[in-house]
Amino acid sequence: MSLPPQPFHAKEKDLHGHSNSVTCLAFSPLGDCLASGGEDGNVIVWDPVMGTLLHRVPITSAVTSMVWHPDDTRHCIFVGSADGTIFAINDFAICPPLISFLMFLIAN
Repeated sequence: MSLPPQPFHAKEKDLHGHSNSVTCLAFSPLGDCLASGGEDGNVIVWDPVMGTLLHRVPITSAVTSMVWHPDDTRHCIFVGSADGTIFAINDFAICPPLISFLMFLIAN
């Protein structure tokens, strides 16, 4: 005999840190961090339980997409930007651009 499903009660938090619209969100593999990307060109890493801003990393233009590296020990987020550049944010510091899609398209 199975028990009926239990309602899920989550606490709401307003997170204030972007100066413009938020364009994407991604939880870390363990769910202990939430990354948000915005039109303001910032990637912000939050503590989703406490609602506190942990890190802010500016990139070159609006953030269009992001995904965490599946190995959570690396603290690495791959970020796509509106200018066609892909960045790796490793240990919450920006690394040199991995590739610029605009340059790739022009070359081909």
